[in-house]
Amino acid sequence: MKFLSKIILIFALTVSCGTEDLLYPAPSNASPELYPYYLKFIQELASRKLVPKRNVRQIVWTDKDLGQDVIGTCETWESTMPRLYTYRIVRIKREGTGEVLDRLVFHELGHCMLDLSHSCDGDDIMYPHVVSPLTKESVDAMFDDYARGETYEECDENTVGD
Repeated sequence: MKFLSKIILIFALTVSCGTEDLLYPAPSNASPELYPYYLKFIQELASRKLVPKRNVRQIVWTDKDLGQDVIGTCETWESTMPRLYTYRIVRIKREGTGEVLDRLVFHELGHCMLDLSHSCDGDDIMYPHVVSPLTKESVDAMFDDYARGETYEECDENTVGD
C-alpha cells in the first residue's frame, strides 16, 4: 500500500510541475540581461493565476533599425517547417533604454504574450512612449486590465499624447 501511495504522489508531483512549464514555457533564446525581466513578468502572471494568450520564443537585444524612436518591438513569425508554427520574438535596442528597461520589456511582453494594444493613458505600461520606470501600481493595473479582458482597442494611437 505504501508503494502505491508513493507512486501516486510521484505522479501527482510530476503532473503538477509539468503544468506550469506548459503554461509558462521559457523562451528558447533569451539574453541574460533581459531574462530576469521576463521571469518577473511570468511571476506576476502566475501570482494572479493568469494564463498568457501566446508565448514568447525569444527575448533578445537587437542592433537593427526598428523605426524612428522605436526601442522595442514584438514580432510575429511563422514557420512552415516541419509544420505551421507561429511564434513571437521580443527585440529590444540597447541604446535609449536606461532606467526604463524594465517597463519597456513589460510593455513588449504585454503585446506579445497578452495581445494588448497601446493605451492612451500615460500612466499605463501599454502607453506607446516609455517615459518612466516600472511601478507596482502600473504592473497591477496592466494585469488587472488583462484579467478583465481589457485590450485598449478603443485607443486611437494617432491621438496619443494630445
